[in-house]
Amino acid sequence: MQACFGAVILTNTQGEYFDVANNSVARYVYAQLKITSGSATLEIFQPPLTAEVKAAVIEGGLADIVVKPVSVSKSVAQILKDKKLSLDFQVVATPQLKSEYELSLSLLGQFINTNDYSEPNPVQYFLLQMFPVMAGVTQNVFCDVYYGGKTTTKWLFPSRNNFISQGLFLSSNWTTPRIVPAATKKSTLNFTFQIPVTSFVGLPDSTYQIRIAVIMAPSIPIPGLAAVQFGTIQKLLDSAIYDSTTSNTAYQIKAIANVTYLTKLLAGITAALP
Repeated sequence: MQACFGAVILTNTQGEYFDVANNSVARYVYAQLKITSGSATLEIFQPPLTAEVKAAVIEGGLADIVVKPVSVSKSVAQILKDKKLSLDFQVVATPQLKSEYELSLSLLGQFINTNDYSEPNPVQYFLLQMFPVMAGVTQNVFCDVYYGGKTTTKWLFPSRNNFISQGLFLSSNWTTPRIVPAATKKSTLNFTFQIPVTSFVGLPDSTYQIRIAVIMAPSIPIPGLAAVQFGTIQKLLDSAIYDSTTSNTAYQIKAIANVTYLTKLLAGITAALP
């Protein structure tokens, strides 16, 4: 995202960045879940741009990212029957001056769950989380973003100095942490935002949100990133192997499932190495 902080438009109050020099843009996409009286409404939308920023983007032919707002409503009873609540959405990325760029989906900060025994899916690391926006509600909602019909790969970005992790990037494979590795023309990408049924168990009426940054920027290699993924997942695998020896049958079953899952991730990273 550092490339997005150069010659930016500063009159935008929504936090998005449009770099007028480096063909870079970062726009936020919100997924919002509202639970009330036995029904659930899931929305995906972008905050509107200020008039000044919108005019500058159009007049200057700047790189831009647009997500059409979509929504779906279902009763909780229907979600229990369907086993999930899903919503398809599109990301349309238009480059500046048709120059080459890469497109990434990023979650900043610790918007991820790596609990050994986290549900649902049924045992899964690296689940995304929606957070309650109402005071007094503490339960989070596990969710995921699918691309090409498959759950997205979660690239962990290491922390720098003593600061928190830079977050994670969603991608379609372990070859690159980008959704679109390189492109020179407008791209229309289809995603699915999905909340499994287990996230609705005992969920109080409230509003929950997750924010995803969609970033378009020139290609910048990140040396050693695959090694970071391998090392982090290997540590989790070592922990899962240890847990699989516990005398607690329930923990043992889940730990064994985690061993299988994490071993598969390591194999995928190894296969993608040049």
